[in-house]
Amino acid sequence: SRLSADGRRNLECIVQYGDGLVRLTRELSAFDSHKTDEFSWLDVNQLITNARNIFHYDQRWFGIDITLQLDRSIPALFASEGQLTQLLNNLMENAREAMGHADAPVVTISTRPRGVDKIELSVEDNGRGMTPDTREHIFDPFFSTKPTGQGTGLGLSICWTIAKNHNGTIHGESTPGKGSKISVVLPVSPQPGA
Repeated sequence: SRLSADGRRNLECIVQYGDGLVRLTRELSAFDSHKTDEFSWLDVNQLITNARNIFHYDQRWFGIDITLQLDRSIPALFASEGQLTQLLNNLMENAREAMGHADAPVVTISTRPRGVDKIELSVEDNGRGMTPDTREHIFDPFFSTKPTGQGTGLGLSICWTIAKNHNGTIHGESTPGKGSKISVVLPVSPQPGA
């Protein structure tokens, strides 16, 4: 049988996303700042849309509303597609785990311009939130609030390293019991490896 137009679009998204993951596996760890990654001009909104479409097929995300608030005016970003894919996956996984048993779990991914030469990408959840003490350590390597053996504590520290590799910044906001928001600000055209 023939695929519908929606089916074809979804399949194209899966192939594009898969290609990004293949490139990611060929790169050294995000912690290796001596590796010169392949940077290219990327449509961050399209990268996010493709990722969201993939998450719809992951049963761990069933019942979670993934909302996009993408500013279509943001410019293309000169970046490593593999590292940005990893950054987005880590932020999404962190948000999913933070929601635990929320009645109506929602993750909102947003983009917006920051001045004339930067963009901001944010992932926000309506999960359990963090205490101020926890928030202070979320980007520390091996810091985790999960029980022993259920996480490495590297997800957000890898995000911090990826942001730094792109001459960007990352920060977190949170209210206990209401959720968290992690925001990454990236220059449109960083000097790779600087």
